[in-house]
Amino acid sequence: MTRTGTVARRYAKALWALAPAPAGDREALGDELERFVESLAVHPVLGEVLTRPWIKGSDKRAIVDAVAERAGVLLLARRFLGLLAEKNRIDILTEILSAYRVLLDEEAGRVRAEIRTAFPLGPGERSRLAQGLGRAVGRTVMLEEVADPELLAGFRAQIGSLVLDTSVRGQIESMRERLTARV
Repeated sequence: MTRTGTVARRYAKALWALAPAPAGDREALGDELERFVESLAVHPVLGEVLTRPWIKGSDKRAIVDAVAERAGVLLLARRFLGLLAEKNRIDILTEILSAYRVLLDEEAGRVRAEIRTAFPLGPGERSRLAQGLGRAVGRTVMLEEVADPELLAGFRAQIGSLVLDTSVRGQIESMRERLTARV
């Protein structure tokens, strides 16, 4: 684990400890942080200002607080974002959000799966795949789909360290490994 990842997990756990206990409130807090991350992507100048080392931390906090208040961000999220800005940690907000989402998923008994497919899945296919993977891992599976035209057909699912590869490309690689192992 990188130092940034460790720091991000610590901030996520601290936020988790401060967040209201009902799962819906914790989900809402995560959504608020995600909205702020999206606003940083839409307004890159804001992100640049918040990561400049020569701007005082208190000024960064004031900027974040003003932007978040105008956007209607919850008070706890505003204070958390202000703290990150003041401590020069706003640049790892995406990692903090990912670590926070992991905590949310653990509490809800769900797991995220990255699905790589050659073509986007239809709603029925997504549902069947999520249910099948859920039976395999014993949890509710949330799919994060990525289009990968190199796969040709099939899919490649990754849930944590578990990888299920049913793609044509994966089958060919598997066949190649078996054939070369016999030589």
